[in-house]
Amino acid sequence: MEVRKCIMDKEIKKEFEKVWSVINELKGTKAKPLKSNKKSKVSIYSLVLDLKQEGFFNIPRSLKEIQNKLANKTYHYPATSLTDPIKRLVRAGEIGRIKKVGAWHYAKR
Repeated sequence: MEVRKCIMDKEIKKEFEKVWSVINELKGTKAKPLKSNKKSKVSIYSLVLDLKQEGFFNIPRSLKEIQNKLANKTYHYPATSLTDPIKRLVRAGEIGRIKKVGAWHYAKR
């Protein structure tokens, strides 16, 4: 058991030495971190803020209208996914809400 542990420790030490040598080489060349090929996710919160900046909320809009506008921009979300981000925007004071014909509508503050 002791011999096996000793052998494993030596192998681990060799691997660490390889890694450190690569790191030291990269430090000398000022290498940049690798970029991921994955696209970054866009949050619903930021999409709705973009709509506000475009003037979409200059008139009160229903949740369905917001959903359709995002769908026109190729962001397809169910209405249930929109409610929480929109509530957070209302609480943050980014948009306001009013009740029209028994349903909430969201507008610019």
